[in-house]
Amino acid sequence: SSIKSIHPDVKERMIVNLSDECRPSRSSSNDVQCFTNPSVDSRAQTVHIQLLRHPDNTVELKTFSGSRDPNTDSIDPSSVDTSATWNVLRSFPLSDAVNTRGSNGEGSNANEIYYDDFLDEVTKKQEQLKKLEYSIEKSARHLMSEAYKERIKYEKGEKITAKQHETKILQDYHAELQRQREASMAWQAQLEQDMDAVCDVCYDGEVTPDNQIIFCDSCNVAVHQKCYGIDRVPSGNYFCHPCSYFEKDREYLAAERRDGPRTAPSPLPIVCELCPKRQGAFLQVDMKIPTRKSHWVHTVCAKWHGMNYVDIELKDRVEDLTLLKDYFKSLSVKCYLCQSGIGALHKCRQENCDKYLHLTCARSVGTCSVQHGEGLEGIFDITSLEHQPWTLACPEHSDVDPESIPENSISTDQLVSIAKSYPPEPLPPKPFYKMTGKERKVYWSDDDNLAQFFEKVMTNTTGAKCAICDGRVDQHDKPCNECGVLVHTSCAYAFESQFSSGTCSACRYTKASIGTEDYEEPKCHLCNQHGGFLVKSSAKPVSMKVWKKGSRRWNKSLFGGTKYCHAICAMWNEQSYIEHFENEPIAQCKEVIMSNGMSHITHQFRCVLCGMSNGIKADCSHPECRKSKEPWKYHISCARAAGFEINDDMKTCCFRHVDSSSVFRARLEDFLEVELCRLPDQTIRASAPISWDHASELFHAAVTVLRTLGWAWRWAEWWVKWGDNWEPLIEDHQNEADMTDEELKKVPS
Repeated sequence: SSIKSIHPDVKERMIVNLSDECRPSRSSSNDVQCFTNPSVDSRAQTVHIQLLRHPDNTVELKTFSGSRDPNTDSIDPSSVDTSATWNVLRSFPLSDAVNTRGSNGEGSNANEIYYDDFLDEVTKKQEQLKKLEYSIEKSARHLMSEAYKERIKYEKGEKITAKQHETKILQDYHAELQRQREASMAWQAQLEQDMDAVCDVCYDGEVTPDNQIIFCDSCNVAVHQKCYGIDRVPSGNYFCHPCSYFEKDREYLAAERRDGPRTAPSPLPIVCELCPKRQGAFLQVDMKIPTRKSHWVHTVCAKWHGMNYVDIELKDRVEDLTLLKDYFKSLSVKCYLCQSGIGALHKCRQENCDKYLHLTCARSVGTCSVQHGEGLEGIFDITSLEHQPWTLACPEHSDVDPESIPENSISTDQLVSIAKSYPPEPLPPKPFYKMTGKERKVYWSDDDNLAQFFEKVMTNTTGAKCAICDGRVDQHDKPCNECGVLVHTSCAYAFESQFSSGTCSACRYTKASIGTEDYEEPKCHLCNQHGGFLVKSSAKPVSMKVWKKGSRRWNKSLFGGTKYCHAICAMWNEQSYIEHFENEPIAQCKEVIMSNGMSHITHQFRCVLCGMSNGIKADCSHPECRKSKEPWKYHISCARAAGFEINDDMKTCCFRHVDSSSVFRARLEDFLEVELCRLPDQTIRASAPISWDHASELFHAAVTVLRTLGWAWRWAEWWVKWGDNWEPLIEDHQNEADMTDEELKKVPS
């Protein structure tokens, strides 16, 4: 398109492309620049080419490195670069008008320009390209502006806070690594100190034939037999209590069998409840409230604070330390040496000195006077002691000879590092009824707290429902002590003997008969639901001619053995009833069991809910269903769980005829109503505090919703087939005709 005139012999124009290997590189000595780099000064170059048409009518284009003679428009053949490879992309024949004008000599002036169709098209494309570049520039500027705004937004407000928080986490991480390194060095120093052949409990290195010093083969702690409760010296290996508890003994013996080198003892995953020292002779703490993690204390720490053994013979556990630790927390005192308030401390024996110290810190530093109360021979005679037994003094009030300070004593800086590596003790939890939503999440993140919470709300009967009538129970209704099933006192009137001893009939039978040959776990033979309120069931065959009591066939049938069924399955079925035999309620099921004793009279029908054919199925009480050729049949227990209507007059209704107070939506509404009634302004605020009774009510309502939600797949099928049967839940003071769609909670779908 850069050619300014058209030679008369030119028949066509071509778009050509020079191959990559023929393009001059930027490192060449000539002045040619790269076309595609927008940062260079020159973006165009003039290339002279020669077009050759061969006898076989093929076209060849060649570049030349010499100059063209403007007078002759010819190219010196010797200057043609034959190594160049040109690719013809497209050819355009010139229009006849241009060729005619060229042949007639009209407009043959070299300075006159003739544009053919190709040049017009290229010109149009050039204009379009300019417009496109202009529009792209506006879009690019807009995108850059948006990116700039997003960057400004990122660097302000919450993002800055988050970035600062991440930076602080990294700083804390590096600081924690440094503390761990320092604590590890201090631990090694304490380990070397403990390698001395002195008892870790009484700090005495003397021995007698009946009171030897014994070393743990795993952690190397040294103890007297009597100080640590070892009756006799073991003939083989010996392992202390924590090493045996954490199976370090197995690791040691396995390495010994492999004849491998002994590895250096690693710190046990425990800490003393009363001091920051990591190693030593430990005893397990008998916690009043069981926890997932075991708790340990140094034997010497427990003795110095007067704690008792749980078993005076075994001497392997000490009593709970919670009260002792709480007392020192209330004092808000810290150890003078390690600068921490961990566990329990001892006050300096000097009058008017208000310094407190850990016993193990005082012994490790070497500059404190420590007076033990017992040694190799047992309890010391007070008259022979320089100071009162079981007392210590701070460095300022100690008379320790500098030459007697052990070389491997630990510095106060190392004690501080050890104390910093001690896991922080959890703060006493806030009362549950005062917690906010976020505080409850933190509280529940601990497995022990979560287990305690569920234990409390599950044993709380507020919001629980009767297993027979499905109505709310009150505080006078008590659950079974064994299985926890709960029924109204009035509903259980017909089964008054069921809770005579605080347990239901099924639990009493299990307790009395489990392990016997004829024992069969109590479960309802009329449905497939587990649990619930079970009563004894009885059925007799029409004729005993084909039956023999006690036979294997008899015991396997529904006539023999001890059978149970749900109270609701028996009461809401037209063919079964409750009768009393020897003052005990019995569900009489002889009318619903086939003569073969292996199935029920409705075995040919499947439950429309669970799909199973076993058990007895009830019919929908609505006349339309009773007249239908395919009546709805279902287990009573399945119907209650799925949200079908179970009336107090012993009638049931299926999905198409159920009352709106029983459907899934009604149970969701009841669930929300519990939360709405929690606050005076009738709003749902998850962050507001919650009482234990309200938590229990929410829990039981949620269980009901989840139980119904288990049948959502069946409800979805029926919604598609018959439409939505969610009738509005109208209160007594409301009139449906006067209510809006929003008040009626109608869903457009």
